[in-house]
Amino acid sequence: MTNFFSKKVLFIEITVPCSVLFFLRPCQKIKCSFFFLLYILFFSVEAFSQYEGIKINKRLLLKEANEKLERGDYSEALKDYYSLYSVDSISGLLNFKIGVCVYSLGGNDIAATPYFKKAVDDGYKEALFWYGKCLHLQMKFDEALENYKLFKNSPNASESQLLETDRYIRFSETAKTITQDTVTTFIEPLGPPINSNYPEYVPLIAADQSFLIFTSQRPLKEEEERLTNGKYSEDVFISFLKDGKYGVPERMEYGINTLGNDAGAGISADGNTLIIFRSDSGSKNGNLFKTLRQGNGWTKPEILSAEINSPFLETSACPGADGSVLYFSSNRPGGFGGLDIYKTILMGNGEWSLPLNLGPEINTIYDDDSPFIHPDGKTLYFSSKGHLNMGGFDVFSSQLSEKNSWSEAVNLGYPLNSVNNDMFFILSADGKTGFYSTDRGQGTGQDIYKMRLTGQEKKLIIIKGKVMEDDSLGLPLASTITLLNEDFRNTTGIFHSNSASGKFLIAAEAGKKYFLLVNASSEYDFFTGQIDLSGNEIQGEIYREIKVKKTKK
Repeated sequence: MTNFFSKKVLFIEITVPCSVLFFLRPCQKIKCSFFFLLYILFFSVEAFSQYEGIKINKRLLLKEANEKLERGDYSEALKDYYSLYSVDSISGLLNFKIGVCVYSLGGNDIAATPYFKKAVDDGYKEALFWYGKCLHLQMKFDEALENYKLFKNSPNASESQLLETDRYIRFSETAKTITQDTVTTFIEPLGPPINSNYPEYVPLIAADQSFLIFTSQRPLKEEEERLTNGKYSEDVFISFLKDGKYGVPERMEYGINTLGNDAGAGISADGNTLIIFRSDSGSKNGNLFKTLRQGNGWTKPEILSAEINSPFLETSACPGADGSVLYFSSNRPGGFGGLDIYKTILMGNGEWSLPLNLGPEINTIYDDDSPFIHPDGKTLYFSSKGHLNMGGFDVFSSQLSEKNSWSEAVNLGYPLNSVNNDMFFILSADGKTGFYSTDRGQGTGQDIYKMRLTGQEKKLIIIKGKVMEDDSLGLPLASTITLLNEDFRNTTGIFHSNSASGKFLIAAEAGKKYFLLVNASSEYDFFTGQIDLSGNEIQGEIYREIKVKKTKK
């Protein structure tokens, strides 16, 4: 009470109007002046101390935020920057840092734009490059180019920054050209229940599109623990086609999915061989595994051989139509840079050959990933950050010639490709329906899209059927099916029927005649038969049941 009262008296004394001092006695004037000076001194020292404390706290908070930003902890860094922003919203440096965090959290280029704009207006030159990136993602290519070129003229830009800026200038120039010549196609997101509020990607289909396998980071339950990056683990899901639509997806059984990250990587055309990718949380490498379909279930995944997996990162893979060749991506040393696409061949002894890099027609110094070899065996689709690119990953195609060389990669164009990441493209056997994942405009990361294409038609016929024992029970049989040209000289492919159901699926070129050679086991006779696909009336799919007889003893 004493301190409060004395301060109140002091306040009353010093707030006496100055005109009143004229009527005071000299001793009273001195007393009043003394209290006034004391008040000014006291509160000036206190205000200065508070100001210094604020400055120190700001420096410490900024230092901590910068450290979080450097180690990629954008979410936590952003919280600190926002605290500083509340007392200093005009700082170009602070607006730049906030913009970097917002942009790096993914799918937030629109939200980051005003921060970079304020940083640019405040004269913070480094923001010009990032502001240009945001404008590019909003397809404002001329404005993006203007900012890139202004950044190149800034005196403090490093050589590496200038090289990166040149690359982004090429992105905008390429995108500006490609978007003026659209491809005839219809694209739509699959929507629920396939897509969710979480990332979905790597769509995989058999040649007949009877089921869809994909990867999702959706939680199995709300209380599921998140990873250190704030996301949930990857899991593999499957959805079956019913009445022309894919139904509610199911998480594939334990063994395919584990407690770590499990993602689809590729599938054979007959849908019987699934390649999955696995990595531990926070790991910078990962390996490829193979699982085989048995009836409606799958075998325990087995790691692929050391010719395919390495101590480095293998991300995606795609078996050829008959399983005798495998295309996969890896960042192992000896490539062109980043992820490269390789090819390995299954030899007669059941071992994989040493991998062959597909060369500069396919691979660049940047990441080249998600290979898909069409059932025709000649057309390779893949995603790349190199070649003539609109930015991020674009989808490209290349044709395998009779001399076993690849043609120059061709960008599949706009609107299939965008300024975002467009990846994991696959195409139906007839070339009319495609699926891929892209992160355009949804804000949840990758979503799966379906497209209907024109001009991509393939002259392929799906041969579906079943191998069974030739008796009243019709027991389904596992078998090896060799598809031969009609002259019996060339093998088109070697396929297998499902061990539990006896079902098989073969994609064969239309307009030709073939012979089938079926070998169930030593207990059964060989089966030979002709498949005639030369007639114009044969389109889409045909069905054949193959009955084999037991060998007479």
